[in-house]
Parts: sequence; C-alpha cells; structure tokens
Amino acid sequence: MFFSTSLLFFNQFLALGVFLHIILDMITSPTDRGVEIFFPLTRLVKGYDVDYEGNRSGTTKKIKWYLEDPYSLIRRSSDPDLKELKRVPWRRIYGPFRNGRVIDWFISYSCIIYIILYTHYNFGSFLSWLTLFILHLIKDYSFITIGLIAFYGIGEAWRRKLQKIDVNRKLILILAIISLILILIQANSMYYPLHFDFRSLLLPLISSILGFTLSLIHQYLRRKEFIL
Repeated sequence: MFFSTSLLFFNQFLALGVFLHIILDMITSPTDRGVEIFFPLTRLVKGYDVDYEGNRSGTTKKIKWYLEDPYSLIRRSSDPDLKELKRVPWRRIYGPFRNGRVIDWFISYSCIIYIILYTHYNFGSFLSWLTLFILHLIKDYSFITIGLIAFYGIGEAWRRKLQKIDVNRKLILILAIISLILILIQANSMYYPLHFDFRSLLLPLISSILGFTLSLIHQYLRRKEFIL
C-alpha cells in the first residue's frame, strides 16, 4: 500500500493499476496468502493472542495481533514460496476465493472482452489498436518493456522451478537488478503525477491519528495490553 501510494507522486495511472492489483489480490484465500497491506510495519509486531483453533498462545508480549495465520492450511496448500516456516500472526487480508478458479478467470475474461469491445467501438478495430499499442511499446518504451518482461519472467521461473533446484541465488538477484535498471533508465518518460491539495488531506490525517490514539488508550485500559 505504501508503494502504490508513493507512485501517485510519479504516475497516477500506474499507481491506479498497482492499487487495483492489490484489491484483486485481497479476494484470494489463505492458500494464496492475500495481501499484507501495511508491510513492512506489520512485521514489527510478531506475537499473536490466539491460534487458528482458538487456543491462547500464552505469549507475554504486550503488543500482539489477535489471531495466528492458519498455519496448518497454508503449510498444506500454499505455493512453496508462500509457506511459513513457523506460526506467525494473521497480518494479511484474505477473501473467500482462490486464484485460478471461477472468480479469478471471470475477472480476466471480463477485462479482455471489455478491452476488445472498447477498442472496437472507439478505434474501429481491436487488431489495429493492438498493433499500434505493441509498436508504441517497442518504439517508445523498449527498455521498460524488456525490463518488465525479464523481471516478471525471472520471478516466475524462480517461484515455480529454480528455487527447488541448485541454482545460484546471486545470479538470479543480479538478473533481477539488471531488469530493474532497464526499467529505471526510461522511467522519467512516464512521469505524470497526481497533483494533491494537501489541505484536503489534513482533516482525514488528523482524524486518523487521533482515532488510532484513542483506540490504543481504550484497548490498554480494557485489557492492559494492545491487541491489534
């Protein structure tokens, strides 16, 4: 969430795309791990009050999350890179759906159909628009395009296969860094920030700070500890 918010100061449309991606990831189930909205701040609190079966954890820490992540579920059904090595707090937001099922494909197909219909209605031909779009990426954003394809390809290859075999981790990291450098070289051409009226942000900011402070006081007076 912090990353997508910061992108508003660079490119508002890119920030919107990242934000919508986060929203979609929120509807996945614990096996796909959902989204940890306030990462890395959520990692500062490592304890939890009760486990997934409702048993008290017994921890004496004053600050802790309420519930443990469903350890037995994510250990059994999550992808290798999403499993936890030990029990951890439930920091993530999960929804009712798992990736690759009806809801996920419904969103994918609907978006594809919308793009086809929209371009056909506004540009006369989806194929002609797609051709111009690809040529635009190659001509004006070649480094960004290559960098994104390489970075995503390296990440998926590592997630699906390479981490399971004896592959040099430093080599993977170097390739990923090179991909990011290619993106950054041309990133200035995408500068299109959202202009803020900071006075309009002042009231919700003050309200949030005061509300959070009062909630901490309320929680401590009631339980003598902070359950997030």
